[in-house]
Amino acid sequence: NAQTVQELLHTSVANLERMSSGLPHEDSCYAAWLDFNLASMRTETI
Repeated sequence: NAQTVQELLHTSVANLERMSSGLPHEDSCYAAWLDFNLASMRTETI
């Protein structure tokens, strides 16, 4: 549902902020993109 997606997005943003301190910008963007796609697939299967 929408709330679950919002929570997953907030988690992805938090992870991105935590990782961005130690990763190049491109890697952080890819990680966020990957998290978003995994979250999208997960919500579609529910």
